[in-house]
Amino acid sequence: MTCDEMRIYLPVPEIAYVSENGFEGWYYYFSLDEISGIVLKFLTNGSFSSGRMTEPPFLVFKDVLESKAFEHHVSQRLYEIIKLTPTTFGKMAKREKDLFNDTKSVDPIFMNQIKQYYARFQYEKI
Repeated sequence: MTCDEMRIYLPVPEIAYVSENGFEGWYYYFSLDEISGIVLKFLTNGSFSSGRMTEPPFLVFKDVLESKAFEHHVSQRLYEIIKLTPTTFGKMAKREKDLFNDTKSVDPIFMNQIKQYYARFQYEKI
């Protein structure tokens, strides 16, 4: 995977799928106890940056247990998550995706919303 106009190389993240009452969402993530997470930490020197932007387009979990707990938590709260207002970065990524007719399953708006929710999950233990 490349970021920042192909200036930064990162390992390929895992993709999670969650659904609730007909709504479905996909997001990218790394678990730091798996090989891709270990390589990510090595390549980014632990900063997990994707380049000049302030937010990388993926979540970083400390281990597989945290990723599974979050996935279960999210699958029961999708409607709460999709009500979150996307940041400017999320809106810009969506515009770029649409401009280039990108058909990948991960929606930048949902990725942005789930990142916001994960920050709350991580720090507030919601």
